[in-house]
Amino acid sequence: MKVSISLFLLLLLRFLTSLSILAAEHDASSIIFTTLGRSYYAFDIYSLSTLEPPKANSEIRITDGQSVNFNGQFPSPSSSSFLLSLLPNTTGIRVSTDPPPLHLVYVTERNGVSNIYCDAVYYDDSRITRRRSALEFITDRVQIPLLTNQLRENRVSMKDKPSLTGEHLIYVSTHENPGVPRASWAAVYSTHLKSGLTRRLTPYGVADFSPAVSPSGIWTAVASYGS
Repeated sequence: MKVSISLFLLLLLRFLTSLSILAAEHDASSIIFTTLGRSYYAFDIYSLSTLEPPKANSEIRITDGQSVNFNGQFPSPSSSSFLLSLLPNTTGIRVSTDPPPLHLVYVTERNGVSNIYCDAVYYDDSRITRRRSALEFITDRVQIPLLTNQLRENRVSMKDKPSLTGEHLIYVSTHENPGVPRASWAAVYSTHLKSGLTRRLTPYGVADFSPAVSPSGIWTAVASYGS
């Protein structure tokens, strides 16, 4: 057993040494790394009934099992109808369905970038009406990326805690450099989904998280460390 551990540590040391040599030959801003174990990760959003004690076999997966998905929320009916209008091609959208689709807004890391998606999930089970367990009988799904290419490509950033109010998406993002060493990049932003116009809602110089929009849509409360 000790021989196996020693051999593993030796191989690991040689591997790390080779990585450091490769890194020295490339741009100093690059990091070369690897992972041990699983090369594929799936992290999904599930629902559980609040009317009975939680059980593993009663968990219902809402997202599609692709990549890492988290921090989901169900938008209001008015926001749901607006979101479908954002699609460049709506010919495949069912105008009237019974039961109506379930909508979920969530953060996803598919395609190598952090983005916020809306899924419209259609199902054809007449025995279930607007219950989340209907997702076991999914027959169709429409996915809508909510952020523009400018906000999600060519930037190392994370998105978090999305919420919808009218035609605006409120969320946390780290795409803006604070200009100060060892300072948090997290701030709260608002993006108008039709125009793509984005503005920062929280001040510079502090880290803000977990936005919650008031029922009127005028105020946004955040968690903050302060100045």
